[in-house]
Amino acid sequence: MSCSLTRDSEIPFHLSADDSVSYNELLAESVRPLHEAIGRELENRPDRNAVSVKLAHDWWRAGDRERAARYAELAGDQSFAIGAFADAVVYYERALGERKEVDSGVPGLHHKIGLALGSLGRLKSGIGRPQRAGELYSEAGHFDSFARNASALSAQLYNLGDTAAAIDVIRQTIDALHGKAPKATLDLLRARMSYDCVAAFDFASAIALLNVTGDNYLGRRRGVTVEDEYRRTKVSKTLFGE
Repeated sequence: MSCSLTRDSEIPFHLSADDSVSYNELLAESVRPLHEAIGRELENRPDRNAVSVKLAHDWWRAGDRERAARYAELAGDQSFAIGAFADAVVYYERALGERKEVDSGVPGLHHKIGLALGSLGRLKSGIGRPQRAGELYSEAGHFDSFARNASALSAQLYNLGDTAAAIDVIRQTIDALHGKAPKATLDLLRARMSYDCVAAFDFASAIALLNVTGDNYLGRRRGVTVEDEYRRTKVSKTLFGE
């Protein structure tokens, strides 16, 4: 730190870079108790979810990264629910920045960011998020979340126009979850895959996938096979434009 006298006898202070950093750290440290007190007060309010953005900020300033991440994610969920997808991405990214890579909430944040970016039409830039979420879910053995994420990833690839990649994602997921996930989970994935097969005009594969899902799935009723139902629907659409 240095100072110099001027003609008006003023004493301007010049902070070096190191001094500036130290001052900012001291200032941040001095206000932490204040922000912690504000955070605790807001948490005691019955409508605390309505002030999630404020809570995220105050707990961040108080140095409580876990609480800051929790409320930032909540703010993202609330923004997503009302269609404010750009805001949702901002809050989810903040929450992700407060968490360590090994935290259990990290895969879910990648998944949510991918969904929000997809809702904004930013499919290409967002496709890596569900892919990363899938890797983390698989490593952690969270198979139900892994399946749901794979379905979302397949939908985004389909919306990008890459039907083959969408089908491949589901096929790999079914193989990976064989013997690890409930049959109902696998049936849902097969239904997703069959939808993509229809879009790719691979009707034989679509019907084969649906036939694997069991007698009570996707409209099979009273001895009517999926193939019969599919043919009836196709003919009806062709003749009557249903």
